[in-house]
Amino acid sequence: MSTKNNKNDVSVDNIRQQNQAELEQMQEKLIRAERLAAIGELASGVGHELRNPLNVIRNCVYLLKIAIIEKDEAGIAEALKVLDKQVDVANKIVTDLLDFTRIKPPAQTRVDLQKMIEESLTWITIPSQIKLNIKLNGFKQTLRTDPEQMSHVFSNLISNAVQAMNGKGDLTISAAADANFVSIVFSDTGCGIPEENYKKIFEPLFTTRPKGIGLGLAIAKRLVEQNGGKIEVSSELGKGSTFNVKLPLRQRS
Repeated sequence: MSTKNNKNDVSVDNIRQQNQAELEQMQEKLIRAERLAAIGELASGVGHELRNPLNVIRNCVYLLKIAIIEKDEAGIAEALKVLDKQVDVANKIVTDLLDFTRIKPPAQTRVDLQKMIEESLTWITIPSQIKLNIKLNGFKQTLRTDPEQMSHVFSNLISNAVQAMNGKGDLTISAAADANFVSIVFSDTGCGIPEENYKKIFEPLFTTRPKGIGLGLAIAKRLVEQNGGKIEVSSELGKGSTFNVKLPLRQRS
């Protein structure tokens, strides 16, 4: 009787081990499939976006050849201008992808908020029909954060606001502080964001624009959070959007 029970126990253990092994294999296959799907989606987005500037560059090369043969200096200058712009577009796509995959730990130092905002503005061309208002409301304290990473975040939010306003409107950058955080608020008078997209806009590869692979806000969120802060959004369709970046005033222990 005892021998029979032992055989049954061994049999049950074997079945359990087999089931566990099969379950682990299924989980590995599922994880692999999800990774491949994510890579495929990313490759598709990057490939599609890179093809656009590359096609423009190819057309410009063709026009340059004609302009050089005809000695059309104005045509050559215009083609070179377009080439330069499209190289910047392609470079930004690659930069966003690299930034997302290799974000460095923050190198935090004491920085002045106004200087950080001014630095981020140098990275972007603000159209003449956009009115820029900077209202720090007397905020004079320095922040302990990574200035390069935060300038990256600010420039991304400013660039998004400019695009949302289609080159015309009001952009206000303001600051307010409580005992623990300073809020840097970016408000525009652009097209707005549907409420159901509030959380999705920070997800990698989510975008509602015909151009872009949807990494800018995902990168911004990661940079803000690894510097001890958080980013919030509110919006109204047809009236504009507000992004609130909250950074700690004191270094966390």
